[in-house]
Amino acid sequence: MATRETILNHVVQTLASISKASGYNNDIRFVTRESVQWERFNKQDYPLAIVSWTSEVPAIEGAAGQSVVMDLTVTMRCVVYAETELETELNKFLDDVETALCVDGTRGGTAWSTLPDVKEVLLTENEAIIVCDFDFIIRYEYVYGTP
Repeated sequence: MATRETILNHVVQTLASISKASGYNNDIRFVTRESVQWERFNKQDYPLAIVSWTSEVPAIEGAAGQSVVMDLTVTMRCVVYAETELETELNKFLDDVETALCVDGTRGGTAWSTLPDVKEVLLTENEAIIVCDFDFIIRYEYVYGTP
C-alpha cells in the first residue's frame, strides 16, 4: 500500500476513535474518505468528518532511489450541530480533532509531523449547523520512485 494511503487510513481511524468515553468532548458519529453530501445526514449524525487529500508536494527534492520528504495536505470537512452556543461546540470539536491528530503526529510511524490549520468556517441556512474545512499538513518521507 502506498505511504499516502497508509497515512490517510490512519487519519480516518484516529478521527473515528474520538469519543466521550475516550476523554474527548464529542462522540464523532461518522468519518469517511468517500465523497458524500453532508446535507443528506440528519442532525443526530453530527458531528461528522469527510477526509480527502488536497495536494502532495515535495518539501525536499530527490532523485530516483533517494529519500524524498513530502508534504501531504489533507482537508477534513467537519459538520457540527448544536442548538445553542454553536461557536463553542465547533471549537470543542476542533479541539478534539486537533488533540486526536496530534497524539500520534507520526501517523503510526509513517510521518514526521502533523500540523493543523483551520481554513474556512461556513455558516449554513440552518443556523444550528456549521461546516468547517480543517486542513493539516502531514510531512513524510519515502524513497523516490516508489508509490
